[in-house]
This record gives sequence, structure tokens and C-alpha cells, in this order.
Amino acid sequence: MQKTSLQLKKKYIKKENLLETSLQESEIQMLMSEAQVDEAMLKEIIEYRKEIQKPFKTIRGVKGILKDLRDSRLKSGKSSFELFEIMTENEWQTIKPSYLEKLENKNSSSDWSSKVQQEIDEFVKGV
Repeated sequence: MQKTSLQLKKKYIKKENLLETSLQESEIQMLMSEAQVDEAMLKEIIEYRKEIQKPFKTIRGVKGILKDLRDSRLKSGKSSFELFEIMTENEWQTIKPSYLEKLENKNSSSDWSSKVQQEIDEFVKGV
């Protein structure tokens, strides 16, 4: 039976071999260096994705998350570890600079509304 071109392009990897296969690719090694992700952290990322029932199916997915971590790290100035914590706290599949911007806007608006509420409470107590 002959494989179709789509089957040849997709490199599906057995889940237990994904880490080892990924680490053998030079592009993955370069992205890990740029994103400041070590082997242990990559393993945590792969495990986390399994936990949220969104496991990586291909090496392309691993490359994608490493690129997202790299871009987010460069834009935010946060470490990859901090970004991974934010990602897991929010149960995101990945992290992107736009996600961080939305999160900061959400936090700043909730800070503003709590300040307004505090001022209202203080005014009511003073009356």
C-alpha cells in the first residue's frame, strides 16, 4: 500500500518517543537555546500538554510552542519558567505575546475597578 503525500509529510511520533525524537533535531536544539528551555523543562511542557488532554502529535507542535516561548520571552522580558507558570495557571495550550498583553490589560482593569470600589467604600464610611 502506497502512502499519500499527506501521510509522508506528517511525522507522527509515538508519544513516549516524542521527547527523544525532538531532542535529536537540530532545529529543536536551536529553538530550545533561543527560548532558554532545557531538556527537563521541555519534558514538563510535553507532560503538561498530556495533562490538559492536548498532547503533541508531531514535532512541528513542539517547534511551535518553543517559538511561542521564545517570542514571549523576548517581548515580555520574563523567563521561560515564568511564562510556563503563567501558561499552566491559565490552562493555555501555548503562550504568545498577545496572550500576555490581554492578561495584563485584564489585570490592570481589575486593579482599576478595585481602586474605584475602595474609594467608594472610603467615601461611604466618611459620610
